[in-house]
Amino acid sequence: MDQSQRTPNVWVVRADGGEFTKACVDGGCTGIGWEGVGNLTDVADKDHLARIYVNQPNLQEGKGTINTNVSTIWRFANAIKRGDWVITPGRNPSDLRYGKVSSDYFWLSNPTDGCRYSHRKRVEWASKPLERGALSQGFQRTLTSWITVFRCSHVDEFLERIGERPRRRPAAAVLAEQLRPYELAIERILTLNPTEFEQLIGHLLAAMGFEIEVTQPVSDGGVDFRGVLNVSNAAQVAITGQVKRYQPSSKITARPIRDLRGRIPIGSQGTFVTTSDYTKDARRVAEEDGFARVGLINGEQLIDLLTQHWQAIPDEFRDALSLKPILVPA
Repeated sequence: MDQSQRTPNVWVVRADGGEFTKACVDGGCTGIGWEGVGNLTDVADKDHLARIYVNQPNLQEGKGTINTNVSTIWRFANAIKRGDWVITPGRNPSDLRYGKVSSDYFWLSNPTDGCRYSHRKRVEWASKPLERGALSQGFQRTLTSWITVFRCSHVDEFLERIGERPRRRPAAAVLAEQLRPYELAIERILTLNPTEFEQLIGHLLAAMGFEIEVTQPVSDGGVDFRGVLNVSNAAQVAITGQVKRYQPSSKITARPIRDLRGRIPIGSQGTFVTTSDYTKDARRVAEEDGFARVGLINGEQLIDLLTQHWQAIPDEFRDALSLKPILVPA
């Protein structure tokens, strides 16, 4: 097949947890470690690579680890093709750099450009990062995997987010678009009054494991709920939050995020929930260094979370909304 006609894959390459992300972007490449196996240009197949791998001096890995690492190296060198896309998270979890692969595999001995990887492919990196907070919950969960190199299944969403629609959409995605599951669900949620909406979000957060207090409207001071998540007594996360029922066409600006941030107690984080979405400035303020982080949940992410925890929502809300969870392509 002509490579220019195939549907591109989307790969995640982790760059040692983001340690070398900036060096890769600055150097116009992506890469992986395991320099001990040497140049793979003339390695015939995966079995050949496995023999090279196990013959490394002082190797002390178990069989499972060996198989995993061999598969990862082979995947990077051979499965990632020209024209594919690469996503590499940075040190900051919200910083997702992405670019298009523009070369085949090559080996760079003794790198001197700040990136220690010798196994490389050239990448044309986009000038701006991908907004992690704007991605669906399913897409974001995929990115939490610590596998060094893996293929991402959210190709349609990725291409839509970066402004490149896929040539051919899967039938399930077309059907979901026709049914407008997110829009229809949000329309139902907008029929709730403000107090009911706050209570719904409180029930959702409780289903996620938080101990939640929904504040009284007359005395909330701009704070709609407070909560604590106790993780098996190993850690506690305190949140202070606000909710806004907005039409999808109206985005949350930076000012409400700053207002909420000013009401977050020391040691707590912020959470903002809306039925619409956020401007770029609002997302920037939510992650601004030197201030308490404000987690942002937009309308689509809210529906994803409600779908995931629907059975834990009280009957009166489920009856009032008259919604049923369906399989929405993530």
